[in-house]
Amino acid sequence: PANATAGEAIERRFTRWVRFMGGLDHSVFQRALNRALLPTTRTIVVDRTPGAGDFTTIQAAVDSLPLINLMRVVIKVNAGTYTEKVSISPLRAFVTVEGAGADRTVVQWGDTAGTAGPWGRPFGTFASATFAVNSQFFVAKNITFKVLHLLVTPARVAWPAVTTLTD
Repeated sequence: PANATAGEAIERRFTRWVRFMGGLDHSVFQRALNRALLPTTRTIVVDRTPGAGDFTTIQAAVDSLPLINLMRVVIKVNAGTYTEKVSISPLRAFVTVEGAGADRTVVQWGDTAGTAGPWGRPFGTFASATFAVNSQFFVAKNITFKVLHLLVTPARVAWPAVTTLTD
């Protein structure tokens, strides 16, 4: 509308961009010329309740994708709090993670830069990410990513942590 504020106009353009990037009607050159050549979109449902979705964790849904993914996959995450660390590898492109609402779907984890990794040494800042995306054409919408806050005491030093890491 003509009377929309600047913030509303920006939000409307951003929402249009997310919808555009989350569908099959785009390419580097705006619109694919032959949609028949594009693979079909796949939808995977994640729900914490066993049997209510295809998977109970987001990472299990990501791991179910082909090693080299060439089609848009929408991972619909039902409402709830998912306490897990998620990583999307570089070859698993075209992934959309869609929650049931930013206030209703939360992914959280408690690693910090000082958390001991598999070899007993601290992870470091970048490896502490709750949600790490290393693939191209990733879209997240209607979902919240957060780091669980750890209690800081005089004996424990506060370490930095990363909520979402994209490459």
